[in-house]
Amino acid sequence: MPELQAQLDVVLKLQEKFEILKSDYYKNANETEFSEAEAALDSIEEDLQNLEVSLKTSINKLKYDVEYLKGQNIDSSAKDAHTANIDQPKRAPIKLPEIPLPLFNGKFEEWNLFKTQFNSLINENAELSEHEKLHYLRGCLKGEAKTIETSDDDFTSLFKALEQRYENKSYCRLSHKKHSQFPSNETRIR
Repeated sequence: MPELQAQLDVVLKLQEKFEILKSDYYKNANETEFSEAEAALDSIEEDLQNLEVSLKTSINKLKYDVEYLKGQNIDSSAKDAHTANIDQPKRAPIKLPEIPLPLFNGKFEEWNLFKTQFNSLINENAELSEHEKLHYLRGCLKGEAKTIETSDDDFTSLFKALEQRYENKSYCRLSHKKHSQFPSNETRIR
């Protein structure tokens, strides 16, 4: 498990460096250069995010497996008592701490990671209703991202509105350029 955590740390550092390089590229590239490199940049970013989610999932699964196996290691006298009473219920595995839901505050560079994590934890969970998914999604939105939701939204419409906003490449470029010109100014583009 320490090896996976070390790999995750490396991936997180790579993501930070990649975001800095990408931001610098947005500032300096003209429209033609950006259009040519956009698909490659998006692919790299998605690969890094998928790797992060995969490593986090593996780490959490290993933690769960270790705790479960610890619960299964019963000393021999307990085993004898257990076999004497077969009707006795099995001991439940130790419950691990819950994985916190990701938060999204409207930063374009954090959208893909948020979307991947949210889909993995909530959207792909068949046990949750659409109403519950909407509740969780609204709870994850902060700051500028919160302004997108309306009282009429259902889960699908709100998630689609977020995708349309934060996967809009020209809007993303405009936002990067605005924020790079005015880094301390929290200007919202409408």
